[in-house]
Amino acid sequence: MSTIMVVNAAANAVMAAGFSAFLIFLFGRRNSLVHKLGGVNTGFVKGALALCASGSLYNLLILSEPPPSEVVLNVGMACLFGWASWFHWVRFVRPLRGRGRRVRRKTAR
Repeated sequence: MSTIMVVNAAANAVMAAGFSAFLIFLFGRRNSLVHKLGGVNTGFVKGALALCASGSLYNLLILSEPPPSEVVLNVGMACLFGWASWFHWVRFVRPLRGRGRRVRRKTAR
């Protein structure tokens, strides 16, 4: 395997994970703002993310060796959606995880 193939495979793995995480983060919660967009817009976003995730997973499975310009594009997309998924987790998902659970307070004895 060439270096460019390994870099492309790593970028496609990060992209597949990032697109899938973003899909779950946007559509996995009932209080997500994307549900207020309406049926056509919501379906478009869901379909686009699913196509991107499946395309990057397919590229990972067949270990394609694209031209260097496409590898640079894949690395950039992997960085962008990796960061976006992390940011969405830190900013929106993690703060909501503790809500709805019973909080135990310490009392003086």
